[in-house]
Amino acid sequence: MSTPEEKLYEPKHKINLKNNPNAVGTQKPMQPQDEFTKQIQDNVDEFVSKRTSVSDDFAALAKEFVKLLDKKELVENKSLIDKEYEKRIFTGLVKAGLDLNILSLKSINENEIDAGTMPILTVICNCLLKQRDQINQLRYENYKTNNIVENLSKELTSFKERLGE
Repeated sequence: MSTPEEKLYEPKHKINLKNNPNAVGTQKPMQPQDEFTKQIQDNVDEFVSKRTSVSDDFAALAKEFVKLLDKKELVENKSLIDKEYEKRIFTGLVKAGLDLNILSLKSINENEIDAGTMPILTVICNCLLKQRDQINQLRYENYKTNNIVENLSKELTSFKERLGE
């Protein structure tokens, strides 16, 4: 029999090392440093490649959007194809912006735009298109008015010449 002091130091639970997943002999060997570094570099390269691709898409769509803003066509003269093209460019621009934001969330740089700004940018872009349409309408009305004034001026001049005869 053991003494009361020895009973204090007896283990209450026994550990079975044969079935223990944390046992030294059963652990998975660690990756070599070179393999780990290669894996990290591959992930970085893939990230940079995706980011470059999305950035290039965004830049191309932004150029098309600027071309759309420069158009002088009236709203009522736009075909369904033109309207769909505008919508596709705009939707692609917003999607590319969101993709960039998603990639920026994975980035280490904290100074990049977050996804919360996208709705504001969407509204601003829609406003730009509407303002362009309104400006084009006003330019067209101004052009028509100037033609009417010019024609009236010619008629008045010819009328004065007839009176003077």
